[in-house]
Amino acid sequence: MVSGYKKIVAVKVYHPYFYKGICKGVVYEPTVTTQTIMHKYGLKLQREQNGFTLYIPSATELLSFLKYLSEVTAATSFTFRLTTLKTDFYFFTEFPVNEKGYYFCSTSNLVDKSKNELVLSFKKEEDLSNTVCKIQIDFTDLISSSVTNYIVKFESRSTQWNYLIINNKSTYFEELHIEGTPTIQFSKPVDVTLENGQKALSFLSETTAITLQEKPKYKLNLIGKVTKLGTHRTQMVYSGLPLPNPSVLEIVKQGTKHVIRSLMYVYI
Repeated sequence: MVSGYKKIVAVKVYHPYFYKGICKGVVYEPTVTTQTIMHKYGLKLQREQNGFTLYIPSATELLSFLKYLSEVTAATSFTFRLTTLKTDFYFFTEFPVNEKGYYFCSTSNLVDKSKNELVLSFKKEEDLSNTVCKIQIDFTDLISSSVTNYIVKFESRSTQWNYLIINNKSTYFEELHIEGTPTIQFSKPVDVTLENGQKALSFLSETTAITLQEKPKYKLNLIGKVTKLGTHRTQMVYSGLPLPNPSVLEIVKQGTKHVIRSLMYVYI
């Protein structure tokens, strides 16, 4: 019977898309090999809101235990999978365009040693288990280092914002423009034809890629300019333009690069 546990290592996972950076929508699971070791030797995994902590029975001497594991199991690390059932996780997270795979990080490769942040590298692989990341905690690092806390940071996807204004009422405006706070620079609007044949006016943040966020800080309005009886005036056409849905994206090839756009359809 185990009378108590002591901490081996803790991993905190952050994602700037979410409020306060707390990564949501992922599940932390040991790989089959790590799960087998945990079950056999009484290790305990405590899942937390944005990460996990691995514990060992208090009576077990860690260094001797890790050396023993290496000898009898050929294992060299504890490995954990981050999985998700949120399909939009792949949209609002900076994954390579048109490639399937997951991110990998190891305690042997740090971005910043002072913060113990792990380097994320993309592994191109067909993975049908909804794995978005694998975290490898190497025995050698647990033996040679006093570090017991690590950080993993995902990156939010940045997109060009594309507002498509559909004027169903055929209301006449001399000019339409978007303004708001913080300011986003949109290119001069152009007439386009949508896939369904509808005509639209396209506003594109062509020179600015904007980071996707769960709670965007932008407040944008569509303003129209008209002239009546020789007097120029502006009017609010649409207050509070919709902000990007991370799953409504378009991939556009510009030269040798792929650009991702967030599409917002606005009917006036």
